[in-house]
Amino acid sequence: MKTRRLVSLLSFTSLVTVACGPSLATMHDAAAAGRVQEGAPLHARQTITIAAPRERVYALLTDFGAWPGWQPNITKVTPPPAVEPGARFEWVNGGSVISSQLAAVRPNELLAWTGSVSTAKAVHVWRFSSPSPNTTEVEVEESMDGFLLTWFYGQKDLDAEMARSLENLKKAAERGQGPATNQEPSR
Repeated sequence: MKTRRLVSLLSFTSLVTVACGPSLATMHDAAAAGRVQEGAPLHARQTITIAAPRERVYALLTDFGAWPGWQPNITKVTPPPAVEPGARFEWVNGGSVISSQLAAVRPNELLAWTGSVSTAKAVHVWRFSSPSPNTTEVEVEESMDGFLLTWFYGQKDLDAEMARSLENLKKAAERGQGPATNQEPSR
């Protein structure tokens, strides 16, 4: 009888471990290299073109404390002390408190972070390019994993949230919202 319980416990532990995916530290290593988690249960990639210089778009995204002003789902942000790898920040999105850590920061080119809420973990990677001096192409990619994640949050949710976030970024950048930048446009 004890052997059967031990086998059942080991089977359950194996299931939970597999269902939880890689550790947040492993996911953070991928984010530091500008990658999301391969084979994650949820994965999305979308691109948008914004009629604004890349520096303005990047500055808007990295002004963490201002997020609630242009992203209605985000109600509060405790910004990182600096925009640099390792810096931590917290934000409330749709009522969920997300603890995040910057993983890669290449100004006007790439911004990546990891985040967690409850048993869910995510990698979020933003890439910026300039097809012309006053146009920015933003590609965002996100992967999510975690125990029972897809029972509560699905691929359609991730796709819709990503599209909404990109559209909000576009509107804010094209209105000229966000911090002023004194940099020359990247070519």
